[in-house]
Amino acid sequence: MREHLIEGGFLAKRPVSPASLGATTVINGMFLALILGMATDVIPVPGEDPIIIQPIDTQPPKTQVPPDREKATKDPAKPIEQPLTTPPVRGSKIDSDNKTRVQTAEVIIPPLPPVGADPGPETVPLPPIPQPHIPVRTGSSIDPRYRNVFQPEYPPGMIRAEREGSVTVRVLIGTDGRVKAVEAVRADEESFLKATREHALRKWRFKPATQDGAAIESWREMTVRFEMPS
Repeated sequence: MREHLIEGGFLAKRPVSPASLGATTVINGMFLALILGMATDVIPVPGEDPIIIQPIDTQPPKTQVPPDREKATKDPAKPIEQPLTTPPVRGSKIDSDNKTRVQTAEVIIPPLPPVGADPGPETVPLPPIPQPHIPVRTGSSIDPRYRNVFQPEYPPGMIRAEREGSVTVRVLIGTDGRVKAVEAVRADEESFLKATREHALRKWRFKPATQDGAAIESWREMTVRFEMPS
């Protein structure tokens, strides 16, 4: 029943016909079908696994039967022939079409030479290690022919003062044996050093030093004593 508002505030009820009720039902059904057709995705409920239903094939799997066995099945009076297989006898020879032959060669290892034996002509001796050259050197010495003239003259002033003393000098000896330079090392009196320097440059003679047989210059230290005659 539908109610309609009319003028004056009164409601009037009008009966619904079956035809309009059926049309309404059909329209609602079409609308519901349209909604169901548009919903293509199924959203599973969280926490639950979807249930998948698969049909079960109740027919047993078909097995393939060989032709001879299929004929025997159709004719039950004929027995089924089984192929006879005889296992090969151990040690028997089986013919093969393979013509390949495997040949093995014997490997001969020569014996090792005994310990301490000569290894043979292939051994090459190592060259000797060169040694550094050490020069042969000899020092200078006093020429015995001039030994008696090595004492310088006594300074006259030191004789009157009766003074005695000594002088030590370094002399440079040349390759000819002569003194080329005189250096003072120690002297008791300056007059003693002066007399020794002048005498060495004029009178002293030496055999020069040598290196590998050749004369070379060298320094030599000499000491001279001045003593009053007794």
